Amino acid sequence: LRPDVFTVTASATAAPAGPSISGTVLKSSFIGKGVEVVVASALGELFVFLPHGRAPYPAGADVRLAFSPQDARLIAG
Repeated sequence: LRPDVFTVTASATAAPAGPSISGTVLKSSFIGKGVEVVVASALGELFVFLPHGRAPYPAGADVRLAFSPQDARLIAG
C-alpha cells in the first residue's frame, strides 16, 4: 500500500466500511507538502502521508488506517 492511499481517523470513531488497520502513531513530521506519519501496527511500522491541510496526529494517538481494496498490491519478494 502506498503511503498516500490511507484515510486516517481516530480509533474512537466508527470503523470504516472497507478494510482497515489499527495502530498507534509513533511519529509525525511536517514536511511542507503535508505530514509524514509512522504508525505501529500488528503488521509492523507503516509509513503514511497526510496531504497539506490535514491535521496531524500526535505521537501516542490510536488511529485507524482505512484503504480501498483496489489500492492493495501483492508484490512477490
